[in-house]
Amino acid sequence: MEPLHDLYDIENWKYFRPDLDGYLRAARIHGLETKEGLREYTKDLRLDSLPVASLIANDNPPNPGIKIDKDSISIPLLARDFESLGIPRQGILEFPSSRIQVQNPKWEKFIKKDAIRSLHQMKIKNRPSTEADVSFLYDSGRGVLHRISTEQSTSNSRHFATLIVILPSNSPSITLRAQHGSPSATESSTLAENLLFSSHVYTFYTGLDNLDIRSDDHFCYLTYHLYVHDTAPIPMLSGISPVVPGLRDVFRDWRARCSAGDQTPSFVLVMLHGLYSDGLRQADRVLLGHLGPPAKAYGFRMEIVDFEQVESSDHGFPYNYEEYNDFVDLWVLAEELKMEDGDDYQIYANVTGFCDLRGNRIGGYGKNVSKAIEEAIVSGAYISHHGTISDQTPSSDADLASDSLYEMPVILTHRRSLSFLIIRPEGVDMNEGDK
Repeated sequence: MEPLHDLYDIENWKYFRPDLDGYLRAARIHGLETKEGLREYTKDLRLDSLPVASLIANDNPPNPGIKIDKDSISIPLLARDFESLGIPRQGILEFPSSRIQVQNPKWEKFIKKDAIRSLHQMKIKNRPSTEADVSFLYDSGRGVLHRISTEQSTSNSRHFATLIVILPSNSPSITLRAQHGSPSATESSTLAENLLFSSHVYTFYTGLDNLDIRSDDHFCYLTYHLYVHDTAPIPMLSGISPVVPGLRDVFRDWRARCSAGDQTPSFVLVMLHGLYSDGLRQADRVLLGHLGPPAKAYGFRMEIVDFEQVESSDHGFPYNYEEYNDFVDLWVLAEELKMEDGDDYQIYANVTGFCDLRGNRIGGYGKNVSKAIEEAIVSGAYISHHGTISDQTPSSDADLASDSLYEMPVILTHRRSLSFLIIRPEGVDMNEGDK
């Protein structure tokens, strides 16, 4: 169930049919609580797949100073290297780490720096360890497709990615293609400029479905295994997809419990950023894009609740001279006065309306349901990843009240207008108590 990039593009929710890839029938899931599950699985959402691989080009690389057995080799390979190492002019030959020495001390710093750069491109924050799992591979090229191993090291389960350094080559063109899962998670890169004087660091997850390389002439590369330290979380290939299976499971469980007549929430509220009618922020767009497909697939409605909270308090200013009124700037007072410093503090909160996902006003909510929604919001029984209602910036106003003999009274008002997403099961009559 791929997330939608813009739920607003759906003109009629009633006829919307989500992608059902990954759909599982409704079933109870032990220990899963609806609201807490939604809260947990709506953290850190995104709409696009993360990269499965990355490429860093370096136009001024150090010479690694490679020795194979006791023989130093040139990069690119010369005729004498083919003879001394017994490298065939056609085909592939790999040398294990036990036969390789990288003599240039600057090379290790170069590898670590570009490894970190490439992982950042893949949105991986870990600082890797590059242990001595280095191998050297020669490929005669000639346009023949060569498949690169993406398997995890059998000696270390914390091996999460592999880095290859494509060394300077006479080849006019080298193409790499990494593929995993859907076509949206395929990375293709072609190297065609300055290959004789540059190196290219290509990093990819272990466990990719496929990784191949094709060159028009012979080339060589070094391979390194990247590890995370024992206390660090291991980046997972399964995390590249924007699909969140946990969200699907929340709706599966919620629907199964509704069908069985179990006690379940009649609705769940999620606070958005500001008013829905003012336009969606990216965070809300991503949230709705993730919730829409599983909600529709398992028979839930999604609508918008508009809500307003108004706070006020009284502030008095003594008349120091007759023309005091001429020097009062209410705009400044509205920004400088603090609600908690005033007297007669009051707060009002109420639901101001409902709309569909296209922003059209709708009815169908009885007074008891509206009251229940209002009470849930006021009590904080909603999901939010950006604080409470009180944490949202209000619009401030300062107004003069009726004059007093000894002071000038000012009423400070803070108004917060917000929208909430309401998710509720189809087939459950929320207005039953209004009849």
